[in-house]
Amino acid sequence: MKKVILLLLAAGLILLFIVGYEKSEDEAPRLKEFQVSKIADAYAQKEGYDLKEFLDPAVKYDEKTQEWHVFYGQVPVHDEETGKLFFAPGKHFDIYVDDKTGKAVRLTPGG
Repeated sequence: MKKVILLLLAAGLILLFIVGYEKSEDEAPRLKEFQVSKIADAYAQKEGYDLKEFLDPAVKYDEKTQEWHVFYGQVPVHDEETGKLFFAPGKHFDIYVDDKTGKAVRLTPGG
């Protein structure tokens, strides 16, 4: 009886290891962050954005959607009257890149 229980326990642990290993392999992004930045930059420029007006993008991978989210925030603007830096409302945008295809799937302008 002890041998049967130990055998079932060992089989269960092996199964958990295999399933857990496959799951982590599936969720690991195919693309690297620098590749996603290049894809998003090219797409933004194609859409008419001058990237000199924006900070370096923030790049984040979403395991659930298997998409990369690339956020472009505005370079702060100097107000001549007050001498302060400010961010103009709506002066940002997001690009989403599909990890499987390596293509930009949509651009969302700031608003």
